[in-house]
Amino acid sequence: MKTTKSLLCILLVIVMMAGVVPEIEPHTAVAASCVHDYSVVTKAATCSTTGTRKCSRCTATQTIGTLAHTSVIVTTAATCTTGGSTVAKCSTCNLHLANVSSTAALGHNYSVVTKAATCAAAGTRKCSRCTATQTIGTLPHTSVIVTTAATCTTGGSTVAKCSTCNLHLANVSSTAALEHDYSVVTKAATCLVPGTRKCSRCTATQTIGTLPHTSVIVTTAATCTTGGSTVAKCSTCNLHLANVSSTAALEHDYASATCTSPRTCSRGCGETIGSELKHDYSVVIKAATCAVPGTKKCSRCPETQPIGTLPHTSVIVTTAATCTKGGSTVAECTVCKLHLANVSSTEALGHTGYTYVSATQHRVNCTRCTSTALESHTSSCTKCSAPTTYTITYNANGGTVSPASQTVNAGSSVTLPTPTRSGY
Repeated sequence: MKTTKSLLCILLVIVMMAGVVPEIEPHTAVAASCVHDYSVVTKAATCSTTGTRKCSRCTATQTIGTLAHTSVIVTTAATCTTGGSTVAKCSTCNLHLANVSSTAALGHNYSVVTKAATCAAAGTRKCSRCTATQTIGTLPHTSVIVTTAATCTTGGSTVAKCSTCNLHLANVSSTAALEHDYSVVTKAATCLVPGTRKCSRCTATQTIGTLPHTSVIVTTAATCTTGGSTVAKCSTCNLHLANVSSTAALEHDYASATCTSPRTCSRGCGETIGSELKHDYSVVIKAATCAVPGTKKCSRCPETQPIGTLPHTSVIVTTAATCTKGGSTVAECTVCKLHLANVSSTEALGHTGYTYVSATQHRVNCTRCTSTALESHTSSCTKCSAPTTYTITYNANGGTVSPASQTVNAGSSVTLPTPTRSGY
């Protein structure tokens, strides 16, 4: 028993040295054989609640007293509606320990205008630190003088109005309506149709009555079929106002008939009698030939008519054949020499002789014509006889000679080349 008390005293000293002063409750009686060590903490103590520890050898438990508070300074800033404060609180359990200092509420700062006030509507402003709002009262009206000119149908006025909201504030003066000024004629009146005039200041219109008729004397001459007349008419609308006098119809005055028209009234009424004379084309002004048509004219008027070409007069013409052209017998017109028909033809006679010139040419040598023309030929030419040719080969005997050989015709002369040899 003494040993157990000694151990408890030592444990108490150790706990006190650690800064924890537990509240020791009377322990439950246990068997004398267990010396409790209470080394197993089952619930840690805080500054607001006690803890628990347990014996490591049995089920005995012991309460651990609450810890001391840890004081910290907490400052809360003042707002528009609540004051500020500085207090001491426990940093673990947030328990208020003591007041340090305090400040008054800031009050609202309505410096942010969210809707401008006018003379017609209130505005709104907002606190710069919170969401509180305040109404801005309406502004006073700004008076301006507005003058409205008088029109034809309404009077004029001078009034005071607000320049911002246009509210009528007061009457200053007024003038009477002007009445219409119908000085603009939009449609002139005539003796048949009324006109229209318009106000110079607005769109109002007014009717202009019809004008009186203006009388003039009109004379209509008599024609072949209708009598003449003298009447009074309106010069504007042509309305018949009165008869003055009349004359009888003249009857027709028929002129002589022509090649193209019958007898026609000379007074221009168009009336005719009989039929036209028609053209006689008895005057020849240009005789026709077998190559060119002629012209004949009417004896009564300038009208002309063409005369057809005459038929050709045929004769037989014979052209003899020559060395190079064939002969022909044809029918021709004796007047215009026009070729009418082929009768017969003969082939060209050809030249009577040719003289050999070279392997590619011979010369004409004809007894019927004077031609001496050169003509091309080949080795098979049958018109001329090619002469016998010889090839002469020169032996320079150790020297050189040019040309080394020559081809010559039989009977022709040859100029021999001169050979050369070194040392000779």
